[in-house]
Amino acid sequence: MGFLARILLILYCGALIGLAPAVAQVTEMEAPTSPRQPNLINFPTKTMGGQQFWTDVHFADGWHIQRNPVTEHYRLLDPRDIRQAWGTLEQCKSVLNAMHEEGRLVPYRGRLVILLHGLNRTHSSMDLLANKLQSEHGFQTINFQYASSRETVQEHARNLASVIEGLGPEVTEIHFVAHSMGNLVVRSYLHQRQNAAEGQAIDPRLTRMVMLGPPNQGSQLARLLKNNLAFNAVAGVSGQQLSQKWDQLAGELAVPHFPFAIIAGGAEQGNLYERAVFDGPSDMVVAVPETQLPGAALHLKLPVVHTFMMEDPTVMQVVADFLSEGAVSLR
Repeated sequence: MGFLARILLILYCGALIGLAPAVAQVTEMEAPTSPRQPNLINFPTKTMGGQQFWTDVHFADGWHIQRNPVTEHYRLLDPRDIRQAWGTLEQCKSVLNAMHEEGRLVPYRGRLVILLHGLNRTHSSMDLLANKLQSEHGFQTINFQYASSRETVQEHARNLASVIEGLGPEVTEIHFVAHSMGNLVVRSYLHQRQNAAEGQAIDPRLTRMVMLGPPNQGSQLARLLKNNLAFNAVAGVSGQQLSQKWDQLAGELAVPHFPFAIIAGGAEQGNLYERAVFDGPSDMVVAVPETQLPGAALHLKLPVVHTFMMEDPTVMQVVADFLSEGAVSLR
């Protein structure tokens, strides 16, 4: 790598580290509790963030149960992100079951979109898109939160499977919209389902997917940073799968068996950073060729950057059109 490229990568890492605390919101662990000796005393409390330490495992009418991959205990959050219970998974589910029996929970129905954020991001990065899909296009939405830097892509996929398996029969269609590494989580989930034992086949309700800036062919940037201590510290286990263990991970990613579209970011004229790091146009994190995947119903390049592409009006419209109709008409 040339001297200029090294300087640019160092600057990129510095920016990444500077943004990480604000993006990851690693501010709340809660008192560690053993699943075998749960703390049943709970004072309903607004969470302080800590979203790189929590992963969703179950949803019901906006309520969600999350697992802490460090302490292995669970918490139940209401739609306002106020903790209403914590302890074991069974104890959190018992609270939801009681509410369901009392008729206080409305099951998800009809068309449901599951949104997945990228590495070192949180579900809030997908809020604007989720709200648009729900308010303007009639989709139910689940904004899946996972501790992206704390566990492997395969483990994130197993947690996603738990969420999907918990959906009732009232849900008739399940769509995915994923940003960046979130796409690999979905592809890992599909691989696991394809290789599951009999009786655990792929959910027939899976219908469509839109991939936003997906590193489907790996990440040249991550590979360039594979020996960078700062990158490895921020990106964690999943990031190291992209940088150091891509060949192994790639063998455990399936191509969706249902229609899917890809939106890549890239301008016609690359800037100095792009020319130093990538072999072609990029969204500043993922190069356009890296987003490609055989079988895509649509591969669209738009002049957007990786970090904020899910909030671009054109991107949001393309997502809504494809999920609704399976086709796109730019206007």
